[in-house]
Amino acid sequence: MSKPTQQQPKPTTPAQPPSRDERIERELDEALKETFPASDPIAVDPDVPRAPGKSKPGK
Repeated sequence: MSKPTQQQPKPTTPAQPPSRDERIERELDEALKETFPASDPIAVDPDVPRAPGKSKPGK
């Protein structure tokens, strides 16, 4: 009979967070999955949302 081989534990490396592009790509894929089979495409706005500016009264 042969001895069972012992598996060496794999070294664990801390998981790196996904890059910004990977995160955006994953979010777009998820949005597409959630809208399928709808006929309207998802709305994509590549601009960063901005806070509304202060308006001067009377103008």
